[in-house]
Amino acid sequence: MKKIISFVVLIIVVNNCFYGSNSVDSLLHLVKTTKVDTVKIVAYEQLALCYRKTNKDSALYFNQKAIDAAKQSDNYQFIAETHREYALTAQANDDYVLAANYYKKAFDIHKKHKDKKGMSEAYNDIGVAYYYAGDYDV
Repeated sequence: MKKIISFVVLIIVVNNCFYGSNSVDSLLHLVKTTKVDTVKIVAYEQLALCYRKTNKDSALYFNQKAIDAAKQSDNYQFIAETHREYALTAQANDDYVLAANYYKKAFDIHKKHKDKKGMSEAYNDIGVAYYYAGDYDV
């Protein structure tokens, strides 16, 4: 049920983020009123996405709020994914060192839980960050 709620929120918010003017207000209201951890995490991530290319500081702030909410949920997959989203914001703003650091944090979380698929995805993300940074000797 939580996955369905998260997916519906995601679809609505992505639509609003790209086509609506009041999506940030709606997301902030959702964060304040929801009691469902996954919805709060997704809302924070969508807020970060809304700001990703226009206001790096706000985007990273909401990415950090998502990480904090994910840690409270105690779900390692959410925690790893929120670290990955933080890295994506850093990467979108050409901060490849910060991106690589957060991809490594996601990798460490997957490694701790013996999640080989997550580890391989994180390795790929780390490689992409180093590639864009022009750092081929790592």
